[in-house]
Amino acid sequence: MAEIAAADVAWVNCFQALRSAIEAGELGPGVRLVERELCSRFGVSRPTLRTALHLLAAEGLVQLIPRRGATVTKLTVEQALDILDVREPLEGVAAALAAKRASEEQIRTLEGLVVQMKIAIESGDYLTYSKVTKAFHEAVMGMAGNEYLRAAIDAARVRLISYDWAVLMSGHINALFKGHVDVLDAIRKGDAEAAEWYAREHIRVVRSALCEGTSPEGSMPRLRPKCIPIGPDVG
Repeated sequence: MAEIAAADVAWVNCFQALRSAIEAGELGPGVRLVERELCSRFGVSRPTLRTALHLLAAEGLVQLIPRRGATVTKLTVEQALDILDVREPLEGVAAALAAKRASEEQIRTLEGLVVQMKIAIESGDYLTYSKVTKAFHEAVMGMAGNEYLRAAIDAARVRLISYDWAVLMSGHINALFKGHVDVLDAIRKGDAEAAEWYAREHIRVVRSALCEGTSPEGSMPRLRPKCIPIGPDVG
């Protein structure tokens, strides 16, 4: 039993480490995942690695190609923006519900996360900024209190985590940060309509950033028809 438990811990840790590497852009879209190299990097056996890869494939983050191995899923920008089309209204609903249901303690948590975002931007620590923004979105979903909504948003969001770095490096980080500040302010005021609008506007900024950003391994193809222009960043 102890050996089984140890094996479970090994593939869970491997899965989380691989997911984090994809999220951080260390393993970018289209990168081939060489088993020998990954086993050495994470100190795991091939069966353990393959279990982790199959879980990542189930999330849509990895593609398993017969006789060719695994690669990090590479979406076209068109596909990525289609996913954002789904996320935009869902994020709006979550923010609106949060504005109606948030407690004072939950609002203080959001305020602390916004402060952490600001510090991360000022220090140029985009990796920390990315982690804190995810905590912000998780907190808003917690306030919304709707597990079906959370599941739908998570399903859409997870497909795009390998593109987070491209969004952050697109030059829109101040506009992205302002979106979080605006959502917080609307939730603090209990203004569901404003919270929904600002949450949806934030996703529209993400869309524009994704159109202009680059993938970790090179230029990401631009999509002309569906890119929604926005104004310059605001500090």
